[in-house]
Amino acid sequence: MELLKDNKDINNSLNSNSSNSYNTYLQYLSNLINIAQKLTPLMIINLNDAFLEQMISILMKSQLVNDNIKILEHFKYNLEDILGLNLDKANKDFENNVYIELVIEYTKLLNSDLIQRYKSNKIINDNDSINDNDSSNINKLREDINSNINYEFVEKYDGKNLFKKSSFKSKKYHEVDNLSEFIIENLNSGNIKNIIELGCGKCYLNEKILISDDVNYIGIDKQAELVDKTNKIISKKITKKENKVKNNQNNNQTDKCNDSSQTNDDNSNKQLSKNSIILYKNIDLSNFNQFYELTLNKYLNSNSNTVLIGLHACGNLTADTIKIFNENKVFSSLIIVGCCTNLLTEYISVNSSQTELFKFYIKNVGFDKYDHFLEETVVFEDNKEKVGYPLSNYVKETFKEFFMGRVIRNSAMQGVAKKEDKYLNINHEGYRKIFFRALLQKYLEVNIPDLRLYYGFGKIKKTNDFKDFVKQAISHLDKSDILKYKKYSTFKTNDDNIDEFYEKYKTYEKYIWALYVIRFKFARLFELIINIDRIVYLMESGIKNCEIFEIFDKDISSRNLLIKAHKYK
Repeated sequence: MELLKDNKDINNSLNSNSSNSYNTYLQYLSNLINIAQKLTPLMIINLNDAFLEQMISILMKSQLVNDNIKILEHFKYNLEDILGLNLDKANKDFENNVYIELVIEYTKLLNSDLIQRYKSNKIINDNDSINDNDSSNINKLREDINSNINYEFVEKYDGKNLFKKSSFKSKKYHEVDNLSEFIIENLNSGNIKNIIELGCGKCYLNEKILISDDVNYIGIDKQAELVDKTNKIISKKITKKENKVKNNQNNNQTDKCNDSSQTNDDNSNKQLSKNSIILYKNIDLSNFNQFYELTLNKYLNSNSNTVLIGLHACGNLTADTIKIFNENKVFSSLIIVGCCTNLLTEYISVNSSQTELFKFYIKNVGFDKYDHFLEETVVFEDNKEKVGYPLSNYVKETFKEFFMGRVIRNSAMQGVAKKEDKYLNINHEGYRKIFFRALLQKYLEVNIPDLRLYYGFGKIKKTNDFKDFVKQAISHLDKSDILKYKKYSTFKTNDDNIDEFYEKYKTYEKYIWALYVIRFKFARLFELIINIDRIVYLMESGIKNCEIFEIFDKDISSRNLLIKAHKYK
């Protein structure tokens, strides 16, 4: 399918009817996957495996990799310049460069107006027109994150909720602040008085929302201890709030004395209990409809709409939340921000499993110190209760040979490159560790072939000496619970041998750099595919009012894609 020439095509389609919007999402998803298919043979290579015989052969033969190396060498391996490349100029300077051409194609899709940017005074995008105060606030927040400064909630009873520096992580502050504002906007516009949050954790969102809105909140989380602890905290805060309100009422009553307009006791109690806050643990989500009818329904306002929400719902929980929304009539709206794509359960079709590419991928998946196979996130049966990706019939039927696997879905979790990022500097110990780790895997392939795909070394201390890195890794083998791995802890390393090995393979370093840049540059592509697949799934089910937003500042929280859906009655 031909790439849409510019964003106007998408915008015009979106501004027409629902059917065209659905077709636009299909076109957009198709374009994303077409680019992804060109990258898959490289992206399935784990960085740790880049120097293994089969992998380095693929990298050396790849036109995309070699064209990327030309750019790396031109900019003297300054990744800040490379990742922030002026594409128009680069397209002239590097004629017929496959990497540049693919980045240009991808960037058009990445900048599409199909992905809306949520605008509030809490989020500032690079291209936004902002005032000095807004700019100062967001830059201060970024500084706080780099300094690990924390925040905690401070309640005010004038309809606002503020934060102060203390125990609340600044990244989470930014996420809760933006998402709660987004939710409140939708509460006000959609007659929504009931909120159900799956994966509620410490219920940060309910604190912000319930301060100013007469809504009922139900949180559900599988972590029993966390739910019990949060219940106690919320109970204390509610009691504290109620006491303050009572004191204010008593003071007002004393001041007004016999004022006939004063609220009576019954109305006061009703006012104090306006919010219902209930937390549940260990709920079987596959039976959610029954759980709702028998248990939740009695706590909710039957005359109002109900929204299902989630903030960074991990792995399959995001997919499960979307399915529950789709399959249960009780929900009118969905607001969900996903996370942990690496933990999604991915359905691999028969067609895909028979491709040489998938066979190569699965053959080269490693194992840990417990002898656990490190690809347990793929399934070969399309079981709707287990599968987290793909959800849409469109992807399953149109791209039967396309797959991601955990290595690619791991890369989709990669953060946005920032100027201070340690991995942008080839001499930084952060990057040296990546290089050493890949070189270690090659060292094992040459010297201990049985450990060619072994990943059980654990944490290796920072070092600029490859000899020290190898010796640390070998010493970790004794910590394995598997006897056959323990025996290799007695392997005798030779300093001269390691030095000779290092000098021999150092010349291949440019290939791991190229793979690293490609993985970094196109990480967002695969995250977008997963999220647009979810929207298409909802639209296939008749839910046409679906949108996708960037809800957080990408430099603060890179997992910032939000799906919003609404059912028409």
